[in-house]
Amino acid sequence: MLQQGEAMMPVSILVAEDDAMISSMITNTLRNKGFSVTEVADGEQAIRMADHNHYDLIITDIMMPKIEGIEVISEIIRKAPDTKIIAITAEGSAGYTNFLTLAETVGASASIQKPFSPTQLMDTMKTVGIKKP
Repeated sequence: MLQQGEAMMPVSILVAEDDAMISSMITNTLRNKGFSVTEVADGEQAIRMADHNHYDLIITDIMMPKIEGIEVISEIIRKAPDTKIIAITAEGSAGYTNFLTLAETVGASASIQKPFSPTQLMDTMKTVGIKKP
């Protein structure tokens, strides 16, 4: 419980997405709702930021340059198993591998198939326990 005079820290979210338009949609939606958002464009940056900062939620694309999202999820969960992660991708599957199912298997809290609406994003965040500030 907050003591008088203490301020609540904003919910901190890392968005790892290499498509600038999708990243902008996610980031603008979240900032307009009062969340603190950091954006990165590849998996290597996502891991580096997660190593040096606390995030209440990480939203990561699966198909990204340098390090793909599945490895990002695995690495972050290995270091911080309680981290909430939402995986996103336009690529449903390759061969017999469904990327969103695989993401949840390696530790993502939830997943969303692109394209998705801001409402779908907010609903998914609610299901993993992230509420509007």
